[in-house]
Amino acid sequence: MRPISTNPLVRIISPDDERYQEIKNVHDPISRKQLLKELIDRVRREEVLIQYVNPSFTQPKLVAFDLDGTLVASEFIHTIATQGVTPEVGKELRRLTEEALNGAKDWSHNYEKRVALLQGTSVKRLENIYQLLPLAEGAKELIASLKIKGIKTAIISGAWSEYAEYIARITSIEHCFATRWELDNGQVTGRISGPILSPEAKWEVLRQLAEEHQILPKDIVVVADGYNDLEMMTHVGSCILLHATPHHPLPLMKCVQQILCKEFTN
Repeated sequence: MRPISTNPLVRIISPDDERYQEIKNVHDPISRKQLLKELIDRVRREEVLIQYVNPSFTQPKLVAFDLDGTLVASEFIHTIATQGVTPEVGKELRRLTEEALNGAKDWSHNYEKRVALLQGTSVKRLENIYQLLPLAEGAKELIASLKIKGIKTAIISGAWSEYAEYIARITSIEHCFATRWELDNGQVTGRISGPILSPEAKWEVLRQLAEEHQILPKDIVVVADGYNDLEMMTHVGSCILLHATPHHPLPLMKCVQQILCKEFTN
């Protein structure tokens, strides 16, 4: 059971251990964001899952998921770099993707450059790639359990909208927000169609979705793994930080399911 505290709590789950840690002096957005950044560093470095809980959090009413490294145990653009483009383009895609994953200062500009490199790529080829990406084990079961409890679910990702919508369909996630790419004659033009879901835009989309359903930020859980999710994480009641890979020793989505079910009954 989660301890009662007037300070934020961090719960760390590893293959061998589970413990809570009370965090003091984290009462403003700047210090909260710095702490969350350090926790993201940790889940990318160690084989752990971390839950961050604000003292105002009681029960989840909306759970928002990132896509790559969270619901999907892979990185879509990384996979394109190895399977869908020339070696030269693939090398640059990997470099830019690593830069983005490590917290690129201008995330939107980085994203535009990655999409530009995909000019002329067949949509069908990209569909073949994302349809073979592995879901995080237990993702479908997790979403089903949340729906039974009446908890709203959403994907909020900077990823390509067609890919994100496909994952939303096969997992039965209710809402999906992602970035649209311009397409022409079955190919990617290399341009963005509409707004990019930057870190700030992701939070704004989540805030508006919650407002539409009369859900307070303190009743939102964000499940994610990246620095571009920090803006969302900073404003919500609880975050679950993980980094899904095909060989992670923890059954990550099962752990998330257990955490959220406990919160719902506390």
